[in-house]
Amino acid sequence: MAIKKTQKKPQNGLLIQTLDIKQVNRSSVDIEKWRNALKAAEGQNENRKAIYELYADMLLDGHLKSVVNKRIMSVTNSDIQFTKEGKEVDGMYNVLISKEFKKILRYIIAAKIYGHSLVEFTAADNNAGFTVNLVDRRHVKPRLGLVVKNPTDNKGEAYKNDPYYNFTLEVGEPDDFGLLLQASQYVIYKRGGFGDWADFIQLFGIPFRHGKYENEESRQVLVDALENMGSAGFAATPKNIDIQILRAEGASGANLVFTNFRKACNDEISVTILGQTMTTSDSGNAGYAQGKVHQAVEEQMHLDDKLDVLSILNTDVVRILTNLGLPAQGGEFSYCDIDNTSLTDRIDIDTKVAKLVPVEPDYFYETYGIPKPKGNDTVGGQQKNDKGEAYKKNNNKTENKNLSSDSLKAKPLLKQIQNLLGFFVKAPQIVGHFRSW
Repeated sequence: MAIKKTQKKPQNGLLIQTLDIKQVNRSSVDIEKWRNALKAAEGQNENRKAIYELYADMLLDGHLKSVVNKRIMSVTNSDIQFTKEGKEVDGMYNVLISKEFKKILRYIIAAKIYGHSLVEFTAADNNAGFTVNLVDRRHVKPRLGLVVKNPTDNKGEAYKNDPYYNFTLEVGEPDDFGLLLQASQYVIYKRGGFGDWADFIQLFGIPFRHGKYENEESRQVLVDALENMGSAGFAATPKNIDIQILRAEGASGANLVFTNFRKACNDEISVTILGQTMTTSDSGNAGYAQGKVHQAVEEQMHLDDKLDVLSILNTDVVRILTNLGLPAQGGEFSYCDIDNTSLTDRIDIDTKVAKLVPVEPDYFYETYGIPKPKGNDTVGGQQKNDKGEAYKKNNNKTENKNLSSDSLKAKPLLKQIQNLLGFFVKAPQIVGHFRSW
């Protein structure tokens, strides 16, 4: 279906088509370059080329990339609906399931990682009715409100004015450089530590060979033999010469210095991006209670992210989709109900509830995916009658005469589920519940 355009499109073409994109510079990085890149980005000219090229290089670090993806996926993996007056809007269904909408979510939450971001919407003949593109951050000058052809330019397209404003989404503050600014320094330190570790392994990890010769004729023979023995270091000296290699004190355990340094850098990266460490790395001697605290910190951070994303969706994104002719005006985005209760906690809750109020047995079959018994099968060791209901043998006494018949029928099934759960080892639980908003 053709999309009706209710706003005038930019006469000079799309913003992303005005850029002169160059290859990312991947030269070696140190702390001095990190500081200089920040100074350039904060300068009057707002040259962000160096800092975003540094970010691209930092994200080659596996640990940093992993924790960044974890934070982004907490939003992109959430189910979202669009409603008007409490009813879902059919015309928005294709938008919600499209890859373009998922890109919107990714770009919004990624602004917390990268800093200020500018996204351009364009009407398109696809299921969503539009496409979204991230404007290269190197070419955006937020304080000036410009998109420039080259990062060093001072003149460009004023994206905050019409007609660009109708189809652009601005996320983040002008002076925001994202969490990668803090995390990058630890990646740089870790790379230096790995280099020193490699030197240590080369020097002390492979046995050093020392050969002695008597005359010049035997010297060359000795050197050739040592070279052919492999890549380990060696020295050939006269018999009356000794070589002493001084090893670091406790060199056999010196690897712990580099291991601990690497772990410290990774922990700082995790704290910067996720607010804690125990959900991404081995916690050593930390206990289960501490793990629950760390998990709760991360859950609160994800909750804050989702609230921020929802706020942007219901303001700027609704405005832009309306400008593109989609039925978004007057509606709102919301998250579907999410229940993070573990199976063990759920059965514990259901068991207690079944003692207080009548519960239909079908609830337990549906909730836990347990097939209903057929014929003369038994439920929790009890025989069924012709109606498929479990009853107790004559010699069994009723545990509580005040319980309703529905609760009595549910109890054997609850016992069966509890016995099944007892087979499994209890794993760390997710703390906190992210329910309907």
